[in-house]
Amino acid sequence: MPTIEREKLIGVLENVSPGLGTGKKDTNDQFLSFVFTGDDVLTYNDEVFASHPLDLPIQGAIRGNILLPFLEKLNGEEVDLDQDDTKLLVKSGRVESGISMNPEFTIPISSLSPPKEFHKIPDGFFEGLKFCQFSASKDMRKKALTCFHITEKYMETCDNFRISRWKMKGWKGETLLPARYLKPINDFPFTITKYGTKKGWIYFKGKGKALIACRTESDKFPDLGKLLKVKGEKITLPKNLVESLDRVGLFTDEMDDSLYIQISVKGKTMELNGENSFGWITEKIPVKYKGGSINFDIEPTLLQEILSHSNEAVVGTTRMKFSDDSFEHIIILRVGE
Repeated sequence: MPTIEREKLIGVLENVSPGLGTGKKDTNDQFLSFVFTGDDVLTYNDEVFASHPLDLPIQGAIRGNILLPFLEKLNGEEVDLDQDDTKLLVKSGRVESGISMNPEFTIPISSLSPPKEFHKIPDGFFEGLKFCQFSASKDMRKKALTCFHITEKYMETCDNFRISRWKMKGWKGETLLPARYLKPINDFPFTITKYGTKKGWIYFKGKGKALIACRTESDKFPDLGKLLKVKGEKITLPKNLVESLDRVGLFTDEMDDSLYIQISVKGKTMELNGENSFGWITEKIPVKYKGGSINFDIEPTLLQEILSHSNEAVVGTTRMKFSDDSFEHIIILRVGE
């Protein structure tokens, strides 16, 4: 009966937890399971795959919502593990247990092997994901717009109301990474240093042989070049705007995933408005601007992220553009207000 440190086993299982299904749409029970192969432990939910080396002579799939909480509630420093035809046998101190296990694999393990070639993650890649996430669409009727469009010179997102482009170099080829996979990528506990692509998948490599992989899309992403060109009056946003956004951001609609506030500029005054079921707020700030009135909606956290790079923008007739050497961001203006 092999013995393993309990905390080590818990750590390995937590490392691959980003690949566990939620149970809402998972048609395969093993989408919700930790799968032990004898050399690795892995998770797979048909969209995300994670694996970590684990030299343990156990083979089978065990429900994640049972195994991990059970191990966390044990007190012993070590656990003894064995298996029979249908159970994982666990012993730790005075506790013995048999947990249901399926010795047959029903997920496509052989097809999930990583690509032979990996590449270095470009500088600024994760900063780009953080910046561009706000402009990714949630409308699955246009799958390309729900993705990060990653190219050899930049990554970009667009939801038909906003465009975000982050400049970077070093990516190989072109990839459409669905933005909904940002959370499992962020939840992966290792610093990701390399990536590789395989038909329909992108693999990210962490410490040692730890991996997380996500499906990619194959749709055509639209050319945004013309939409990124904006001519107009320059506006310099006030330095204390970040603090105002903290306050007004408390009054966003908690039932709305977008969490927008309304911003208008008339003359030399910027007005911020937020409202939700708990109340409303209006805050006015002096601003340096000589052009016509401006009205737009934006997420406070996005504008704060933009302001961390630049507080200057160009206001056109229908669009407003922020940019510096590292990024470009387009906001559609509310016209006629």
